[in-house]
Amino acid sequence: MLARSASTARVVLGRCPQVQVRCISAEELRAKEAAKLSRDMARFGLPDPVPAEQRYKDTHGKQRQIVPLRERGARFRAEVAASAFVAPCATLVGRVEVWDNASVWYGATVKGDAQLVRIGAYTNVQDKTVIGEACGALDDQHDGSTVIGHYVTIGHKCVLRACTIEDECLVGMGSVLEEGSYMEHQSMLGAGSTLAAGARVPSGELWVGTPAAFSRNLTDDDKRMIRRSSQLYHETAEEHKLAIFDSGGAGPQTAHWELEARGTQEQVGAVEWPACPPTKMT
Repeated sequence: MLARSASTARVVLGRCPQVQVRCISAEELRAKEAAKLSRDMARFGLPDPVPAEQRYKDTHGKQRQIVPLRERGARFRAEVAASAFVAPCATLVGRVEVWDNASVWYGATVKGDAQLVRIGAYTNVQDKTVIGEACGALDDQHDGSTVIGHYVTIGHKCVLRACTIEDECLVGMGSVLEEGSYMEHQSMLGAGSTLAAGARVPSGELWVGTPAAFSRNLTDDDKRMIRRSSQLYHETAEEHKLAIFDSGGAGPQTAHWELEARGTQEQVGAVEWPACPPTKMT
């Protein structure tokens, strides 16, 4: 039985045609991809794409730390305390307040398109976190703003929208706070959790899960850790601020001065550097 099966397999394999393999060069591959793209663009009635070397002629990026917005004739620009730290690649849009000794880290985006987003003193917004507000009021008691208190730690890659966080809270990495959610003083949200719209974490509790629910009460060590976390991030922010803004002229601000000297600043967009105005918020 085994021999017959093997013999049959050999006969079947013997009848298979030989596969011809031909290697193509990188130039041929690019030409084939370009031709396919042109056919697809024509099929959808779209114009041929402009070559990248023609579209992007300058070597300076357009990313800005602070993006002012106009709404109903008023001009809204982020207000950043002089003692705060905003990473060069973080972005503050519209009505945003960053209070004393707070820090907004690399890749974070804080958008106040329609309502206010406030980040309290000694609060840290960690890398890749996105904070926004609602387009309008949620109800008679909530205008859609996002208000974050003092000594709050917001972990990496969180999403916060039209929520309220009181003082001395901790939001674990990758968490989501939906519209109208609320965290009371000295409360914690576990990593990867989702605080549903309208949900409220009482003071002194840890909530986890999706949707988040009560897990346990916080210990005294937990509460001290929340405060210490904010202090540690403030100390680290001071080191980064020194390395970036007091680097002896080396850094992005040098490129900005060179552009001004050449008269080409308007062509590539004004780069606001540093983000912190010479004023101190109270």
